[in-house]
Amino acid sequence: MPGVTTNIDTIAAPLAPIAPMPGPDPIIIHQSGPPAPEMLVPIVFFIVVFGAVVLYMYYRYRTRRLIQEERMRAMELHIPIPPEPQRARGNPYILPMLLMGPGLALLVLWRNLASTGDDDSVVALAFGMIALLAGLGWLLAIRLNRDERQRLERLAEMETQAYVAALERSGRAPQPPEPPAPPVA
Repeated sequence: MPGVTTNIDTIAAPLAPIAPMPGPDPIIIHQSGPPAPEMLVPIVFFIVVFGAVVLYMYYRYRTRRLIQEERMRAMELHIPIPPEPQRARGNPYILPMLLMGPGLALLVLWRNLASTGDDDSVVALAFGMIALLAGLGWLLAIRLNRDERQRLERLAEMETQAYVAALERSGRAPQPPEPPAPPVA
């Protein structure tokens, strides 16, 4: 084009190679010596999570296997099959309280951020309300389901009593252990 002058250096300047950064070459993956602590954190995290899952699965398998063996033994002896063992229930109010605590803390943070005019106050309010209302909803669900849980516990107790009565009728009721024989001198 006539009248337009271009300098090749002004066009190629953005394409020039970037000067290397000081420090180790980022392409080198293997370094001599132990791994850096920054690398150990994710490795240990995944090992711990994987180990916890494997342990949970092993103990669950072992418990189910023992229950199955007990049921098979009861069938071999022609006695009524024992009821499934009830899981121990913890305190149902812990998890809702764990939700409501941070929710209240975020609401206090929102109050403090709102007084300073910070834009992050809306985020703190939103997350605080989500956690607080989730905890309150969970508490409400626990209260509403308490009667149903008590009914199921009474039903399980009646089932256990019926099982013990059936064992006593069949003559296979568990006998108290005999005292140990005195040592012979």
